[in-house]
Amino acid sequence: MVAASKPRLPNVVYCTASNRIIDLIRKSEHHADAIARLEGDYGAALVALPYEAAEARHEAAFKSEPIRITQEQWIEALEVLPPKHWHNTGAGESFKSIEHLTGNITAIYVALDGEYFTFDDTAALSHSDCVARVRAWLEQEAKLDATD
Repeated sequence: MVAASKPRLPNVVYCTASNRIIDLIRKSEHHADAIARLEGDYGAALVALPYEAAEARHEAAFKSEPIRITQEQWIEALEVLPPKHWHNTGAGESFKSIEHLTGNITAIYVALDGEYFTFDDTAALSHSDCVARVRAWLEQEAKLDATD
């Protein structure tokens, strides 16, 4: 049995200034013509990209580094909506907001060693990756503090 191939997604015009997809490039249209068609409304920061690349750039613009939050902020985030992927392995606890910021990007919350953190990243990030991300950030922060 041959696996069905994914349909090819169209190329798009992407605005690098606002980090968003502006329009699809028509099959009969050259990418330079599509950009010229949209420059008057959106400015010169337009590029033609495959849809997947534009989506990845858009989502990357919304990812953030961990920040410390209070226990009260953690509890509020946990109780405001049902949590998504709530895990507690003893080595750390994490959950994700069920509401996405954009695409697959959501707020992620991690409790680790009595401290609380949040950052924005892909909802597909595993619990162990969420905890590892905060641990790596803490290690980097400790190195920066040691040089001060």
